[in-house]
Amino acid sequence: MNLQLSNLQLADIIPRQDSLDFKGVMNGDLEIYQKDNLYAPNLDVAIEDFEFNSVEYGEFMLKVDGNKDLSSFDIRSELKRNNETLLNALGSVFTVENDQYFDVDMNLNEFDISAFSNFGKDVISNIRGNATGRVAVTGKISDPFFNGELKLKEAGLKIPYLNIDFDFENNSSIGFDNKDFIFDDIEDTDVKYKTKGILDGRISNQNLEDWFLDLNLASDNLVALDTEFKEGDLYYGTAFINGNASIVGPVDEIEINVNAATEKNTIFKIPLDDSESLGDNSFIYFLSAEDKLSKEAGRKIRLREVKGLSLNFDLDITRDAEVEIVVDPVNGSSLKGRGAGTLLIEINTNGKFNMYGDFVAYEGEYNFKYSGLVQKRFEVVPGSNLTWNGDPVRANIDVQAKYTTEANPAVLLENPTVNREIPVEVLINLGGQIVQPDIEFSLNYPNLSSVVKSELEYRTLGRENTELQALSLVTQGTFYSRTGLGQNAITGNLIERASGIVDDIISKQDNKFKLGLNYQQNDRSLTQNNLADRVGLSIKTQISDRVLINGRFGVPVGGVTESVVFGNVEVNFLLNETGSLRANVFNRESDIQFIGEELGYTQGIGLNYTVDFDTFKELIKKILDEEYKKVQLKKNTEKKKDIELPSYINFPTRENLN
Repeated sequence: MNLQLSNLQLADIIPRQDSLDFKGVMNGDLEIYQKDNLYAPNLDVAIEDFEFNSVEYGEFMLKVDGNKDLSSFDIRSELKRNNETLLNALGSVFTVENDQYFDVDMNLNEFDISAFSNFGKDVISNIRGNATGRVAVTGKISDPFFNGELKLKEAGLKIPYLNIDFDFENNSSIGFDNKDFIFDDIEDTDVKYKTKGILDGRISNQNLEDWFLDLNLASDNLVALDTEFKEGDLYYGTAFINGNASIVGPVDEIEINVNAATEKNTIFKIPLDDSESLGDNSFIYFLSAEDKLSKEAGRKIRLREVKGLSLNFDLDITRDAEVEIVVDPVNGSSLKGRGAGTLLIEINTNGKFNMYGDFVAYEGEYNFKYSGLVQKRFEVVPGSNLTWNGDPVRANIDVQAKYTTEANPAVLLENPTVNREIPVEVLINLGGQIVQPDIEFSLNYPNLSSVVKSELEYRTLGRENTELQALSLVTQGTFYSRTGLGQNAITGNLIERASGIVDDIISKQDNKFKLGLNYQQNDRSLTQNNLADRVGLSIKTQISDRVLINGRFGVPVGGVTESVVFGNVEVNFLLNETGSLRANVFNRESDIQFIGEELGYTQGIGLNYTVDFDTFKELIKKILDEEYKKVQLKKNTEKKKDIELPSYINFPTRENLN
């Protein structure tokens, strides 16, 4: 029998299957000679425009010669593109006790492996690169063994769920040991940020169907998350880690376990959203015709098990990381801070998201925005903390935020000698759960003389009165008076929003330089001296790790005198590494300006030292006892991880939590 094949479409012979798609045009001959019980089969075909999973490989040639009883076939195949051999295979396929076996040697030369991306499905994508080397294939056709080694060039892969794409180092080696594919210390680099890590471990299989991963990724600074906000997302942000990540499990149920400390530029965001939606139809199973018949017959229907990717982050949060709670994604209001803590985060692709642990902030801010016009920035007081016990949006909160403004207290004091605006701090204490916190207000007057401060505190006594003044200061920038609202109640919000826009445009992302527009509209009333408005700039910058400058400069406008330059400047020098010893130089406006007098200033220099202690005896030891300092220094150097904490931070250790 002689069968000639002409322009036969490969897709018509090999139907499309899951992760397998062949295309090409087949031409060739199939000859079978039989006499009595003796056979002489021969196959010689060529497939032009050969494609595997949409990757063009060129021309594939296959020659097969069978033995007399059809129990063994010799195979010779070659894959060429532009007269260059990408793959050739030489060996045999034979039968033993009704089972078919392989014994084939394959040689690869710059073979494109991107066609295997389909096997990774939604867990691993964009598998790419060229492979060169030799692999021997033996054993059953349905469950073969692989032995050999391949060198990779321009290779890499992507993890879509984390939105991270890695490039592998050129000439990286993948070993084949029976059913295991071995990754031996492959250096990988993420495409976007160029951070590096080392990958090792193995991937095993059964019958080329059940694939199991056992990989480990180690680095001192590697991006582990890089996602942007999408509607319905439980979390997003960018995370850089110093530690290890293990990737374990079957490909349809992979578990990634990260045990690491956060590194610089880490920003982890949690949007608060009380709406619920079903965004994954994997939870819905539609009955087929066979299922309906089985149900009518009383037989049990076996539903497909819902699987997915699981991630467990066991993180030591360092001062390099920023944690942000997005309170209002529509307007952009958020609570964010930097600090220290320990967090265990459990996530999977089926909607699970749990958080456990503590986070203590040493700096931060609550940025309140509304309708594009109102923007208020509250500074988080050091020592504020968040505690998670499962649900990330129901964290227990113990936060004190400070809003700083300037207001004229004359409407309360009814004293004509006090006729200019003074600095006022509105303190907001948040407790309970973060989705519905308990709120308390208090007021503080920094750099104010004791006489005026005492009278102001008396005028604002009582919780109801304090809340009324605090809300008036935050929303209008003025003290509340029954006689009416200050003229700058509305314009103050607009001016502050303009200042926020200028700050967003000019300020650097590292927060070491902030520049804001400042316009101060003074109250004009019959009982008060009409003062000029003020326009100027506020500057906050960090010249170096040891020198910090805060200042405000400007000129009065709309008054009698417009030639005076006013300003407050404070320069802080950190005299030791921890910042507990500081020197400062300042120039500020005097607290009170009497009618008819020119604007006065106060200058000064200072030195302060901060130390925490539980007893007076401990304080004396810390200051004077050198031996005590040596013991404490030795204890600190013996710690496995050195996380620098401010003196006021104190939270439970892992042992206490267990």
